[in-house]
Amino acid sequence: MKFQPKTDWKYDDTPTEADFNRIEQGIADALEGNDPIIQQETPPDGVKEGRLWLDTSDDTYQGTVFESLKGEIGAHLGDEVKHTTQAEKDKITGALQRSGGKMTGTLSIENTAPILEFSETDTGKKFFLVVDGNGFNIRENSLTETSHPLVIKGGVLSSYGQTILHAGNLASLGVGKIITGSYTGAGSPGRTINIGVTPKLVYMEYLHEFTYGAFLISPNLTVALNSGYFTQYKIVGNGFLAPYDNTGWIYQYTAFI
Repeated sequence: MKFQPKTDWKYDDTPTEADFNRIEQGIADALEGNDPIIQQETPPDGVKEGRLWLDTSDDTYQGTVFESLKGEIGAHLGDEVKHTTQAEKDKITGALQRSGGKMTGTLSIENTAPILEFSETDTGKKFFLVVDGNGFNIRENSLTETSHPLVIKGGVLSSYGQTILHAGNLASLGVGKIITGSYTGAGSPGRTINIGVTPKLVYMEYLHEFTYGAFLISPNLTVALNSGYFTQYKIVGNGFLAPYDNTGWIYQYTAFI
């Protein structure tokens, strides 16, 4: 029988032997684990599932409650959907703030076409950094634009379709390098002056006593003889033909490569 406490004692009430027997029996049942509530295999009316019991013997209801409660608490604590893990807290602590922040280390973006978008709130302009099959490019205002302010593809730097010249590709223009030198006339006009590379243009001049002369030699310029001093102005492989070759005269040249 469930212990029936008496909670309406009054100042002049006299405890009887029945009261003391009831009290003593309640104490004994509690100490020996004989409380009918504790021994029930199902929770009594008014007792919610999950109550913590003092008696943990395996053959009573409270043992089942503890095992069930232990499993439920463990599942609840291990639910990473409901709870933030320490690893996630560490990431949040070190994350950039929406209103600004500082990042150290490498930012890695993995996507079929990684894109970073920059927006100017005062002008409304947008710029996009895009990495895709067309290399690395900067797009302005829209991702659908076909002509871009800056494109790097295959080592070629361009802007709006035009190649940008820089130290790495100036050589492709055939300019930017010169070779200077001189030779002494040997009386053999038309002989080859070898400079080790085929020039694009040669500027020549000479000064002998009171005689001065200067002229250009280009690949497409050929001058016929009108005297026996030289054959022609002409650029050849690794040099040019000597148009004048008066013995002992000094001829200065500047070859543009």
